[in-house]
Amino acid sequence: MNLANIIQAARGPILLITVGVLMAIDYSTPFGFAHTWPILIIVFGILKLLERVAGPAEPPVYTPPVPPGFTPNPTYQAPAGSYSGSTYQSAPMPPQGPGGNPQ
Repeated sequence: MNLANIIQAARGPILLITVGVLMAIDYSTPFGFAHTWPILIIVFGILKLLERVAGPAEPPVYTPPVPPGFTPNPTYQAPAGSYSGSTYQSAPMPPQGPGGNPQ
């Protein structure tokens, strides 16, 4: 997990904490939320900037579920150009005449 993923994961909680602080400022000081809400935009922008500087986020890795007790055959080789997890059987092609048209 790189730094960009950590910043991306922390963005929501940081924004919620910021909203909580702004609400506390609203209730305990003469500054209302109507005057302090732009801080949310500033915090969001700073987090996006840090995320951009940290580099691209790693894509999530998909691991297909494996049934319990399943052991793959180590000698099996999928045909070239096929997807190894597919059970699709292609239909035979009809005979072709001149110009590639079916007969």
